[in-house]
Amino acid sequence: MSPSQRVWLDVEARRRRIFLALLALGMFGAIAGVVGNLLGPAPEFVIGASGLIAFVVLGGVAVLFGVRRISNQKLGMAALGAGSLLAWGTLFYGLYLAGDDLGAAEGVLTILHWVPVLLVFAFLAFDGTFAIGVAGGLVASVLLIIGPHVWFGVRGSGMQLTSTFVVQLLVAYVVTVVGLSFFASLQRTLAAWRDTADEMRTLAHTDALTGLANRRAAQEVLGREVARAARYDRDLAVLMLDLDRFKVLNDTFGHPVGDRLLVALAERLRAHVRASDVVARWGGEEFVVVAPETAMPFSQQLGEQLRLQIAQGPFLGGHRITVSVGVASFRGGDDVDVLIARSDAALYQAKASGRNRVVVDDGADAPAGGEASASGTAAPDGPPDATPRPDA
Repeated sequence: MSPSQRVWLDVEARRRRIFLALLALGMFGAIAGVVGNLLGPAPEFVIGASGLIAFVVLGGVAVLFGVRRISNQKLGMAALGAGSLLAWGTLFYGLYLAGDDLGAAEGVLTILHWVPVLLVFAFLAFDGTFAIGVAGGLVASVLLIIGPHVWFGVRGSGMQLTSTFVVQLLVAYVVTVVGLSFFASLQRTLAAWRDTADEMRTLAHTDALTGLANRRAAQEVLGREVARAARYDRDLAVLMLDLDRFKVLNDTFGHPVGDRLLVALAERLRAHVRASDVVARWGGEEFVVVAPETAMPFSQQLGEQLRLQIAQGPFLGGHRITVSVGVASFRGGDDVDVLIARSDAALYQAKASGRNRVVVDDGADAPAGGEASASGTAAPDGPPDATPRPDA
């Protein structure tokens, strides 16, 4: 999973928690409203409406906790719809049905001041132009409800909103939407930059031909693993592999064939290591395998397994190829350069001993000096076998 995908999933999880928290708060507020209306003088319509809203919100929370597969967008629409219905119902009742109820007038002013919260929630729940459209719809719905009251004198209560107040309110709403749009656009821009940065990092750490980690990535992995092995006294093995007589193969069959063989070789290496191992193209026809938690003789067995997997099966076009493998295990005091040098020295000895074999470094300082354990079969001289097998 890419970093961008992980970030996106984290954002979606945070959104879900926020939606559920807001719905829970809405449930609490609706229940508080029911209790307040029952304890104080209020028309039966208000009591019934508050009870219905409380029931809907409570049921919605129960369903959302029970149905985990509902999308965050649907969650946001449900929460925003419930909040909007409650707000617009309070506005309509306070302006046209409440009579001289001062509590209803206070509710109207409260809702008008809380509309920006709904606007913020719209940008929290949705992305891009859809969020702008939802926010614009919320502002338009407020104007549709209070417009007849302000400009046409339609009243059902003793409350009177002035045109100046409504214009100021509208300006505040528009400024809020513009500001939220700017921050939403900035968020999208930052997300695009993050994706570009992730892509550039991937390109900088990936070999363009084989798709494996490149030398830079391998050195970073080695740095971390060497530090971990030194700190916690853990096993670590490094295997250096080199394709035998690759120059002869290129000269004989051409570079396109050589490139295809390198790609096929990379796929076979990747298919025969553990998920915790890292296979990288070190350069040219040379590959490296970083194998954490791998001690002798298991690192030698891994090298022999890879050597056999490559030597026994034909590649594209029936070509048979072999590799030489040098294996080195981490020792206390090793750094990345020393560990690589030791595995490279073992590889040098494998090549000098006839190729198509695995040589394990014994800790000697000289590249070709000292004794080393070896396994495998010496490759015959001459160009790689280009004759397809009968069953190829």
